[in-house]
Amino acid sequence: MRQSVCHSCFCHPRRLRPGLLAVILCASASAGAQTVVPPAEVTGGTGSETTGGLCPPASHAPLPRVEGDPGDPRTHIEADNADISLESVSVFRGAVVVRRGLRQLMADRVEYDRQRDTAHAEGNVRLLQDDLLITGAEADMDMAAGTGEISEATYRTAGNKQGQADTLRILDKYRTELDNATYTTCDIGDPDWLLSAGHIMLDNETRQGSASHVVVRFKDVPFLYLPYMRFPIGDERLSGLLYPSIGDSDQHGTRVIVPYYWNIAPQMDATLTLDHMSRRGTMLQTEFRYMTQNNEGQLDWHYLPDDELYGEDRERIRWQHEGRADAGWNGQVDYNSVADTDHLFDFGDDLNATSTTHLQRRGQLVYNAARWQFTSLAQSHQVIKGNETYQRLPQLGLSSRLPQRNNTLNYQFNARWVEFAHRDAPTVPEGSRLAVEPSVSLPLRTVYGFAEPKLSLHYTHYDLEPQTISTEPELTRTVPIFSLNSGLFFERDTRIGGTDLLHTLEPQLFYAYIPYRNQSDIPVFDSAFRSFNINDPFRADRFDGADRIGDTNHLTAALTTRLLNQQTGQEMLMARLAQVFYFEDRQVTLDDDVTNTRQRSDIIGEFDLRPNNRWAFDSDVTWSPQDDEITVGNARLRYSPWDSLSLAAAYRFQQDRLETREAGFNWRLNPRWRFHGRQLYDLQNQRELESLLGLRYDSCCWGLSLEAGQRFISSNRPEENTLLLVLELKGLASFGE
Repeated sequence: MRQSVCHSCFCHPRRLRPGLLAVILCASASAGAQTVVPPAEVTGGTGSETTGGLCPPASHAPLPRVEGDPGDPRTHIEADNADISLESVSVFRGAVVVRRGLRQLMADRVEYDRQRDTAHAEGNVRLLQDDLLITGAEADMDMAAGTGEISEATYRTAGNKQGQADTLRILDKYRTELDNATYTTCDIGDPDWLLSAGHIMLDNETRQGSASHVVVRFKDVPFLYLPYMRFPIGDERLSGLLYPSIGDSDQHGTRVIVPYYWNIAPQMDATLTLDHMSRRGTMLQTEFRYMTQNNEGQLDWHYLPDDELYGEDRERIRWQHEGRADAGWNGQVDYNSVADTDHLFDFGDDLNATSTTHLQRRGQLVYNAARWQFTSLAQSHQVIKGNETYQRLPQLGLSSRLPQRNNTLNYQFNARWVEFAHRDAPTVPEGSRLAVEPSVSLPLRTVYGFAEPKLSLHYTHYDLEPQTISTEPELTRTVPIFSLNSGLFFERDTRIGGTDLLHTLEPQLFYAYIPYRNQSDIPVFDSAFRSFNINDPFRADRFDGADRIGDTNHLTAALTTRLLNQQTGQEMLMARLAQVFYFEDRQVTLDDDVTNTRQRSDIIGEFDLRPNNRWAFDSDVTWSPQDDEITVGNARLRYSPWDSLSLAAAYRFQQDRLETREAGFNWRLNPRWRFHGRQLYDLQNQRELESLLGLRYDSCCWGLSLEAGQRFISSNRPEENTLLLVLELKGLASFGE
């Protein structure tokens, strides 16, 4: 049967798809004739693609796509049978498809009012639009406006967010309203968790949603009720409560943490957290973040009034800021403060926090030009434990930024003026220091080797406060420094275990000469002894800072060998040895240290091995030939016997200071279960510093993790035991994430 019907249109007979009656109804007629064209094919079905992992295949099935012209003002209808009336309501039966632009309505039976461009659908109703699939028993739709109402509705988004509603109303192109609705990211037929609400309003223009009389259930057990809540339905931020946390520890007792997120402005937000500890009280934690075109930063303030265990108010402030201005200016601020020195021990998150000895307070301003750089700095510290340090109030610096080129002379210039102040003055020296260091070098490089002689002059001038010293208030020192760094590259092709490798041999010699200058009258503001170590064995001066320039006449010899995979370029093996040979005694010391008369330094070695993607071994060691003992040793081993299991072990040793071992693992037992653990043990004092053991379960729409930990804070405090249980309902916090 061939049939085409169109009112107020210039119609032509056309070929129909077998078994279907296709009709175009010109609901929005315009002046002049319109040509009837065959409707586009409808992409139907729920999709046949399935994905593995945690979710059942149905949860990953892609939504059907509507193929059409979004600007087409006409309504297209396809059906198996039809009773067509050009003046009133037409009735379509059997696999009915009503399409307008990118909106598609499907049902067993549709009554279509051509004059109003409205449709009443019954039986297996499906509405597809804007990455949203809605099914229901009945639907009344205004096809032109895109509004309508669907009863006994079930919805699913492209992001696998789904739910049900007694009534779902599409109010306009932005707003959707649901009565007696549910929401979940689980299988809607048997959801593990479910959010139900008496009323839900979704606004895609503001990208916000709201709900009233909200109940959250897990495994059909209600555990949270909210009379009203708002939530984002996209990636936009929205003020509101975040997930609360509940835990228990020896230090704090039962702990309930409730955070509130405040979206102040597009470039500004804050998180206000009430942290209630049964043994201490309630702490207010604030985190304020800001960002502009040229500035960004974060201000944290923690306040606990009248700590019931400590007996005082507890407070911490931290401000970090970074700013960039036009014409090369940028600045940084890092300010830290605690009301008491035990704060980090009581509330620190890890051993790095609890082992902090000084809190930095630092502000810096930098100007970068094409060939030079200016810096200004103010710096001080709050002492947590240990001795007071010098404050830099201020420090000014000027350095060159000249291009460094091979096989030609290169010039550099560095100057720094610092005003040193100390809280213990006048019992310790105070004053200013000017250090100027120009240098010239000639880096000669070829494919088989290099040589780089360098000559620099270190000039220092001190202007000291007379009441803090027993020497002259003005001191000067001028020291020339010469160094020559050289090396060769040898390589050959080899083959090991069927793998083509490149084997290299890289000898390197570094010579340095610094004449002796008597520096016993110069105070020590910031200098410290730098040991010979694997990180940078090629240095002329053995001191950090400008107060001491170490006299020396030495030669550093190093030998490095590597094995490189010729196909991938991966370094499979690297080994290095280095030692310093001294030709003269070193007389410059810190304070009253004795003159160093050793003719050879310790030997440092490094060995790294990566035979494949499953094994990785890194190590370094420092050995003293004079004492015939190891003074420093570090080793790290990582092994993955298969993709789901990762093992790690580490060992650290510093003579007379520390000896620790560390072990950890991460084991994904299957796609749902993961088991992980870590232990840090102090071998020197025979005690456990930190341990953690955790188990996590993940399903398609929720996760549960259990972690038990133990931490040693200090010798005068008991070990802290913690237990943390976290339930994550995936997709509940935001429809967009």
